[in-house]
Amino acid sequence: FSKVNFDNYTADMSYQIEEGEVYSVSGISINQTKNVVDEALIKELIKLQIAKPFNIKTFREDAQRIKTLIADLSYAFVEVVPDLKKDKDKQTVEVVFKIIPGDKVKIRNVIISGNSRTLDRIIRRELYLGPNDMYSLTDLTDSRNALGRLGFFDGNTIEEKRIDNKTMDLIVKVKEAPTGNIQLGGGYGSYGGILISVAVDDRNIWGSGIDVGIKAERSELTSNYSFSISNPRLNDSDFSGNFSVYTSEYQYNDYTVLSDGLNFGVGHKFTRYISGHLGYGFSKNSYEFEEDSAYINDPYFQNYAKSSVTVSAKYDNTDDFYMPRNGFILSQSIENAGIGADASFIKGRTNFSAFKGLEEYVNFDLIARYKAKFNYVKELDFLPVAERFYMGGIGSVRGYESYSLSPKTKDDVTADDGVRRYGGEYSATNSFELSFPLVPKAKMRLVTYLDWGYIGTTEKAEDGFNIENLSRGGFGAGLEWFSPVGPIQLMFSKPLAEEAGDKTAVFEFTMGQRF
Repeated sequence: FSKVNFDNYTADMSYQIEEGEVYSVSGISINQTKNVVDEALIKELIKLQIAKPFNIKTFREDAQRIKTLIADLSYAFVEVVPDLKKDKDKQTVEVVFKIIPGDKVKIRNVIISGNSRTLDRIIRRELYLGPNDMYSLTDLTDSRNALGRLGFFDGNTIEEKRIDNKTMDLIVKVKEAPTGNIQLGGGYGSYGGILISVAVDDRNIWGSGIDVGIKAERSELTSNYSFSISNPRLNDSDFSGNFSVYTSEYQYNDYTVLSDGLNFGVGHKFTRYISGHLGYGFSKNSYEFEEDSAYINDPYFQNYAKSSVTVSAKYDNTDDFYMPRNGFILSQSIENAGIGADASFIKGRTNFSAFKGLEEYVNFDLIARYKAKFNYVKELDFLPVAERFYMGGIGSVRGYESYSLSPKTKDDVTADDGVRRYGGEYSATNSFELSFPLVPKAKMRLVTYLDWGYIGTTEKAEDGFNIENLSRGGFGAGLEWFSPVGPIQLMFSKPLAEEAGDKTAVFEFTMGQRF
């Protein structure tokens, strides 16, 4: 029933729903007009069960899975025609999947459009289908996702243009996104205070896919000057390379670390989703304290050089770089320090992220995210304080100041809050987020989150030290904005399990990080 208001051009719609009886599945049959795949393989994909209640959602998903199976065998124009044979007396339904595969289809040409900046070959090397290839629906889907993971485009589509029953063209349409910027200006950060920065950074310089960055950044608590360059596909191969040099100064809660160093490495893409990297880094590090600081001559705070090799592996099947809606990321790195330098330890870092778009369930673009990190370091001969772990801030536990949570404290009248922080040897954090569309045209979203983390040490208690394994959490809401100068996050947080002496933070922001 509809009631129309012609004065303001609106209408009220009313629906009367009668559920009827529940039907159960009496049988499932497959009817192929041309036998192209073993029927047993098709039945393995079907989730509907005989003698169980009929579910229309499962029925449609079964049809799509069958279509994908056949389309991956190059039958691009396959039709899966479902048929339901009802028995009203018995309240049962027989499900029939009629499959019309058609002919095998070959790709005639791949046409790329919309790339006003990015070179054609940068796009083509991410595609798993090319001229004269046989069609595959999975390859087509993976190609769309691979383009999304580049982070070079606001969006991409791959259209199928039918030429005849046996050939088609693929039309790849992309919309360029800003990947680089030149900034000269200032700002205010919740941890670093007033920030002045000059930075030139481009993840896709001259449309070549090469990432080049030059940064000169200084705030009340930090300074960082660096140059970096990386190529994810050396000579369009599956090998990657990177190089960077830097000098930095980071003021933590109780001391300042000065570092000068360089990093370089080579990587390889093993499969569509799995890549590995081997890197080497060298740095010279020193500490600075106030004149009357109790840290002076403390054996924990001695200047050191670090020479380390890092091996890492990563699995990433997400569908976008900045705002993934499907897929997950799993990475593992192991760093071995001690090759001809002072620091000697083994450090492991494990990261996991899962993303799920919930639009099909709630009828708007809601995204659920889960992120987890686990870090562990084992001292061999010498583990510097700066190489230990700390919690707090964005990317860790929001609601607490960056680097403020540490499991090992000692009374210290020279410190701002009367305690020392020596860092933990292991830490684990979990974050659950829900991202809601706020102003879609402006690419602005609202995010709510809950963080929880644990940090501790394996060392035995020493005289004068108070060793505690800390567990803290935080929750809040924030703004995610993909601005013309890159992604910006503004976070407003409330700490959980706060104890006396904790340093909390109500507001934090970052630029340039993935959501």
